[in-house]
Amino acid sequence: MKNLKIFTLVEKRFKSNNRFSGTYLHGKAEDNYKHDIFSFERKQNFDEGVHLLEIDGRDMTFFLWKGTDGTEQFRGYLIYSEDEQAHAFCLKNYVNREQQI
Repeated sequence: MKNLKIFTLVEKRFKSNNRFSGTYLHGKAEDNYKHDIFSFERKQNFDEGVHLLEIDGRDMTFFLWKGTDGTEQFRGYLIYSEDEQAHAFCLKNYVNREQQI
């Protein structure tokens, strides 16, 4: 687990170059941050996969896969790890490598 910080598009500290374009906050995390577009505080290097992280003091799961339709480099979701409803939805999309999310 990494202890990281994220910022949403509406925050001054949001940095588009620290964003995995095509990934979004989802579920209770999206509700809490009040926006779905986010960036990390610093540039991160994640491979495709399911990553367990600590972000802003909370356990979160980052589902990440490559985009194939040419619009974005990545697809994926960042959710609170305990958000079971969001976890089921995101895992299904991750396994199926959905492109329209």
